[in-house]
Order: sequence, then C-alpha cells, then structure tokens
Amino acid sequence: MLDANKLQKVKEYYGIGFAWDSRKENIYYALPKPHFLNLKGREKIYKNDQVIFETSDSESILKGPYISENNDIAFYTKDINAEDEVKLNIGKVKDEKIVINKRVKWDKETGAMTFTDNSIQIRSDSGIKEYKIDDIK
Repeated sequence: MLDANKLQKVKEYYGIGFAWDSRKENIYYALPKPHFLNLKGREKIYKNDQVIFETSDSESILKGPYISENNDIAFYTKDINAEDEVKLNIGKVKDEKIVINKRVKWDKETGAMTFTDNSIQIRSDSGIKEYKIDDIK
C-alpha cells in the first residue's frame, strides 16, 4: 500500500484477490498455500493482518474474496482431490471471522462477484449473470 500524498510505502501485503470494504478502511485478501506441492498448509483469508478464515487441508481458494457494503463475503474454493469440483461460499464477516451461510457445488461461471440487494452478480467472459442468494442451492 502506498500513501499517494506522501509518495511512500505504508504497508506490504502478500496474497491474491485483494478487495477493500466500502469505506476503504479494511483490506481483504487470500493467502495461498506454498508454491511447492510437497509443502502442506491451509489457505487463509485475511482482513488486514488477521486471519478470518482457513480452508481444510484439501481445499484451495480459487477466486475471491468479494466483499459487500454489509460485510457479506463470497469466494470460490476447489477440492484439490476432485478434478472439477468448485464450491461457491457465501457468508458474512462477524466478530473478525467468516461465518459461511451457503456452501454449494458450483458448475456455473466463476467470475468477479458483486453483491446487490439479495443477489450476487457474476462477471465473466460470457457477460454478467445475476443469481438470487435464496435460490442458490
């Protein structure tokens, strides 16, 4: 992170999928496993410097996190032992942890996600598609 007014580096984060909350006060990002397959470890989602979610040992964060103005959060995971099985995870950031409300097998597009009232919009190469959160099963 840079302070544009002072033209100096303020902080450095290592990870993927960086997303700011609506007030630009907190940054959310994923920290993947080590790059070498023989090293084990769980992938994590951070809020600033604090771990707020950890995957299982056999799971990888595919894309995300995506955060809404109301602290709704979504991200895609993949079971590293299952060839093409992607899961969509939707939850809320509460008490500095992610509480997952929906975790479903997802065989649709996996693009960037934004939250609307009671829906998610997914932007992919094929366009923008909207899904009502209550209808996702």
